[in-house]
Amino acid sequence: MMAANPELGGKYTVVRTLGEGSYGVVYEAVHNELGRTVAVKRLHPHQAMGEPLERFKREAQICARLDNPHIVGVHDFGEDQKGPFLVMDLLRGRTLAEALHEGDKLPVEMVVTIARQVLSALSAAHRAGVVHRDIKPANIFLVHSPLGVVVKVLDFGIAKLREAAPLTRAGDMVGTINYMSPEQALASEVDERSDIYALGVCMYIALTGKRPFTRNNVHETIAAIEMGICKEITFYRRDLPAGLADLVHKAFALQPAQRFQTAEEMIDALAPYVPARAEGAERSPSQSGVKPISGNRAPEGSARVSIKPPPADSFTLDRPPSQTKLVVGVIVGFLLAAALVFAVTKLLTD
Repeated sequence: MMAANPELGGKYTVVRTLGEGSYGVVYEAVHNELGRTVAVKRLHPHQAMGEPLERFKREAQICARLDNPHIVGVHDFGEDQKGPFLVMDLLRGRTLAEALHEGDKLPVEMVVTIARQVLSALSAAHRAGVVHRDIKPANIFLVHSPLGVVVKVLDFGIAKLREAAPLTRAGDMVGTINYMSPEQALASEVDERSDIYALGVCMYIALTGKRPFTRNNVHETIAAIEMGICKEITFYRRDLPAGLADLVHKAFALQPAQRFQTAEEMIDALAPYVPARAEGAERSPSQSGVKPISGNRAPEGSARVSIKPPPADSFTLDRPPSQTKLVVGVIVGFLLAAALVFAVTKLLTD
């Protein structure tokens, strides 16, 4: 059992345990001199060596160099007799995964707001040569503030740093299966577009309450990911603004070339769907440093994205193909029957 109020590195006093996993434990702690409340992440002793230790150090280095309000801040890295520890912002709120457990789907406005903030974090990471490789609801933290939800992206533990030596061997698969891009599931080379893919999957889940590729086992799930087999969002959700379903499907398109090529490009594509009250807090397309997506042509076979702002009361009412065929069949049958009645009547009167 943990001793009462133990110290970390002689600088921090532990208040309580916030969570524990297979790799380590996270504490709420207070800086002894400044009185500042922080979160402290420490590896379990048996993990504080080899690759886990190198990943832990790399996470500290990556987060410390990324200056973005939507990436959890790192303040210190230290080591004592029990091993290394990482000092971070203490966040108050819940993860997107926890929010999704409370309901099967989220409002469109909330999903768009969360996605754009995650993309802001990814943009900063990608510019610094970092690919997160594990974007998922459990790593998207929602901090509630007077101005609304503020997103913090967590856990850069398996991030890929462009100029650093790889910590995984060629052919090793890293990440979380349900959110992996096809190239990541095949343990191939990944880039920024894998993070965009994972965010697209998160948006699909948040809008529908369903995972697009999850099957009965890991092998079936990977096969579905590699073939891009999933139901259209509109199969589950018919009230989406025009073009939003195509936009999400484009984000996790099968081929990297068919996706949004940068986080900034996807931020601009989502701009028409930003709630009016959030426009001041969100970055506009002109501030992103890239041209809006309206000037881009979708690659052959990819989903085409509508960039016109939908009217306030406009929603898609697309019929499934089976319903459309049924309606057309009924109309054609009615016209044929009317023609037959007319012909018989004419013969009888003649």
